[in-house]
Amino acid sequence: MGIVLECTLCWGLVSVFLRSEVYAEKLAALLEGVLRASTCEIVLPVASSLAKQVHAQVVKSNVEADDVLFTGLVDSDVKSGRVDYARRVFDMMLEKNVVCSTSMILGYMNQGSVKEAEYIFKRTQEKDVVVYNAMIEGYSKSLETA
Repeated sequence: MGIVLECTLCWGLVSVFLRSEVYAEKLAALLEGVLRASTCEIVLPVASSLAKQVHAQVVKSNVEADDVLFTGLVDSDVKSGRVDYARRVFDMMLEKNVVCSTSMILGYMNQGSVKEAEYIFKRTQEKDVVVYNAMIEGYSKSLETA
């Protein structure tokens, strides 16, 4: 089973790369891998490993908050089943956007953490139909497993 790595992560790395000469070599290597991965289907363990590397590098380098990069990291971590890591990035964001909130809600609901999903939902300022659907889907899954 393969997945397509999100381009959001690629653009986030590009924005960091363009602003930071200090981490240019490390980010360039990661960016190369992400760009390769984003153009083809890759196996889940490879995508998960790449996401872990990107996440670690961003946290270590203490990069300036960037919505595009952080959104990509949150989404990637949630899709890799690493909701705890996604939450760390989510909490680092100065302004949480609806895309990140939706990813976090889906991640928590998939783990059965309804209270955490509700907490994120209540604090999401701009709600759209997608975030409501994430909550509805999560509630329906929790009823099926109850």
